[in-house]
Amino acid sequence: MQESPFDVYAEFLLECKEVMGSVDFERLDQDSEYRSDICQRIASKVDSRLFYKADLINRKLEMDEDTEETTH
Repeated sequence: MQESPFDVYAEFLLECKEVMGSVDFERLDQDSEYRSDICQRIASKVDSRLFYKADLINRKLEMDEDTEETTH
C-alpha cells in the first residue's frame, strides 16, 4: 500500500522535530528559503530515506506555490 501525501508529510514533520527541534510550520509552508534550509540541515543529519521525503515535499510545495502564482 502506498502512503498518501499527508502521511508522508506528517511522518516527515515528526522526524524533522526529532532532528531539528521546533520547526515553524507556517514559515516552512510559505518561505522557500527557510524550507530549503530545513531540508538541507535534515539531509546532513539523517539517512537517505528522510532526505528523499524532504526532497519530495520540497518539490510538491514549490509546485503548489507556482500553481497559486499562476492562478492569481
